[in-house]
Amino acid sequence: MLAYCQEGDYKFGFCYFDFSTLKFYLGSFEDDITLKQFRTLGLQIRPVEVITASSSMVKGKPTEAMMILKNSHMPPSFSFISMNDINSEAKVKAKIAKYFGIDERKWPESLQGISNKEDDLAFTSLALAFTYLEQMLQAEVTIPVAEYYTQDEHSAELMKQGSMVIDA
Repeated sequence: MLAYCQEGDYKFGFCYFDFSTLKFYLGSFEDDITLKQFRTLGLQIRPVEVITASSSMVKGKPTEAMMILKNSHMPPSFSFISMNDINSEAKVKAKIAKYFGIDERKWPESLQGISNKEDDLAFTSLALAFTYLEQMLQAEVTIPVAEYYTQDEHSAELMKQGSMVIDA
């Protein structure tokens, strides 16, 4: 499952979740005009399901990022989530605090690091994923016990395994 949000044309926040391992990976990046990093992310994780903001459609048409995913060799299903409950930093942090408490020092280490960097897009993507899991009635059993990693930690893990990182 991939949850992503987009700010402008080239700034992305993402969170992907593997149900089989209960691992969340999150991060953000600023891409170029070809969306090379976004394409690479799609190729690396091959999402089966994509969660994005309902406001991500531009005048009823999918964005270029959505078209990249839709035109992949195995197109994912899309779910659109309203941003009303997570449209500010305070609401996003409240959503995360619901599962880990108000004291950010007690949050998983990776979430603390992203909070310290004030990575709003990564946090918004995580909140999208949490909202989706709540709608699917899976949040209470998965979020508290899952492991959380940054994209950098995931890339390092892949390198240890000897996996090649594809660049679109």
